[in-house]
Amino acid sequence: MVADQLAREASFFSIGSNDLIQYLMAADRTNSRVAPIADTFQPAVLRMIRQTIEAGRDGGIEVALCGELAADPLATPFLLGLGFEEFSVSAPLIPELKRAIARWSVAEAEAVAKELLAMDSSQSARRFLLRSRGSI
Repeated sequence: MVADQLAREASFFSIGSNDLIQYLMAADRTNSRVAPIADTFQPAVLRMIRQTIEAGRDGGIEVALCGELAADPLATPFLLGLGFEEFSVSAPLIPELKRAIARWSVAEAEAVAKELLAMDSSQSARRFLLRSRGSI
């Protein structure tokens, strides 16, 4: 929420998607009682990620992404469309991520991100991404 202020002081941002989702949604993905609400594609999560990358861009600093979201091929067009250029994933996941990135042009990814940010539920976002993935 104060990424714009932090960007004036920091040399870079690294968004830890697992922690972001846990804290934003007040739900631990490892706790079966609340895990369902720790949803990657919840609109608040998507908008917080956008806000952070925009603050980084405005502050002239790099923004990287790590965590499960960075390695999720379904999320790749959204993340590329926001302008992410750096993903931190475990080595075995790199080939699949590279294939997912290669499937999208910048213009296509930006259109996906714009559409996704207008969604009002994680279910709608997930359905849209599944349809988008099949259309290319």
